[in-house]
Amino acid sequence: MKTVSDAWNTPKNPLDALAQLVRESAVLLTEVAEDVDPTTIRMLDKTMRDVVDMQSELDARKNAAIGLRERLTKGEVIADPVTIWEKDAHRDIDKYQQKTTRQKYANNKTYRDYKEEIWSVTHEGGMPPLKSMIPAEEGDDSDDDDDVEVGGMVVTFRDPITKGWLEDPVTSKKCHHSYSRASMHAYLPSARDVKKCPAAGCGENVSRADLEADENLARQVRNAQRREQEQERGKRNRKGTMIVDDSDDDIVE
Repeated sequence: MKTVSDAWNTPKNPLDALAQLVRESAVLLTEVAEDVDPTTIRMLDKTMRDVVDMQSELDARKNAAIGLRERLTKGEVIADPVTIWEKDAHRDIDKYQQKTTRQKYANNKTYRDYKEEIWSVTHEGGMPPLKSMIPAEEGDDSDDDDDVEVGGMVVTFRDPITKGWLEDPVTSKKCHHSYSRASMHAYLPSARDVKKCPAAGCGENVSRADLEADENLARQVRNAQRREQEQERGKRNRKGTMIVDDSDDDIVE
């Protein structure tokens, strides 16, 4: 049973690859196309939501297998484990399918990363709460009040320690603040070190084990740097076109 439950970790890799392909395609279209066909963007958005749905179904089946393994490990006698596994998996799948669109996607990391990266190409600053970009449906009011708003947190591309651009960013699994890898390794010299998160106002403890590489954020930083460079070039070009003609300032008496 352990082999069966562990095997569910493998099929998720193609879904991760598909999510990355959809994300990169949408970003490329947004960057290079002046007038992107809304139908194409909607198609990519639907594909990303389909990926999230498939990930949820896969997780439900994996969790059902893990739960069944734990019951067998405790010595419980199960006459028909396959039927039990299917029943438990479909219970969670049905529960997911009954959720509203906001409840499915507003706090999903895969979908949030997708929307944030597209946002970073065409906008400055952090993306507004993702749920505000998804129309409300019946059932959202009571459930959304208890949700932790992750998509609406202020996004910064500066390292809280050096105050410079994030470089090789890593993000804390606990508080979701991000840092440059080198500055955090200097802040936490040893793998055993545990210190307060250096982000202003955060009281969460953090260690090297809590840090995860954040390639999605790295792409957003590159987009922000590119925009800043383009703005600086625009300022220099505008300044270069300002020619002062001193002859117009002559005073005629």
